[in-house]
Amino acid sequence: MDTTSRLLMLLEVVEQGSFIKAAEVRNIDRSVISKQLSRLEEQLGVGMTPHVKLNTLILVH
Repeated sequence: MDTTSRLLMLLEVVEQGSFIKAAEVRNIDRSVISKQLSRLEEQLGVGMTPHVKLNTLILVH
C-alpha cells in the first residue's frame, strides 16, 4: 500500500470517529487499519495518535 492510501485511511479513521467504523466503511478488518497506520508512522518518522473524539490528530516526533 502506498503512502497516499495510508493517509486516506488515516483520514477515514478521523472522519468516522473510530478504527472500527472506518474498517466497516472500507469493508476490511480493523487490524489492517492498525497495521497500515503503523507503517505510515514508520514512513513519516512520527508517532500519530488520532484523537477522534476531539477530531484532532497529535503528531509526536
